[in-house]
Amino acid sequence: PRAQAELYTRLARVFSIEGSAAEAARAAARADQLYATLADARPDERAMARAVHAQYAFYAGDYDRGEAMLRELVDPE
Repeated sequence: PRAQAELYTRLARVFSIEGSAAEAARAAARADQLYATLADARPDERAMARAVHAQYAFYAGDYDRGEAMLRELVDPE
C-alpha cells in the first residue's frame, strides 16, 4: 500500500502537469485513502497526502471539498 500511495501521489503530479485536473484529483484521493489505511504511516505522510488531495480538489474546481479537507488538517475535531 505504501508503494501504491507514493505512485498515486506521483501520478497526481503528472496529471496536473498535463492539465488533467480531474484525473489528478482522483489519483490524489486514492493516495490519501491508502495513506489513511497504513498502520505505520507517519502523521506527516498522512497530512501531506491530505494536503495534496485538497490541492488537486481545488484544481478540479471542488473548492468546498478542498477547503474542508484543509480545515480538517488544522482542526481534526
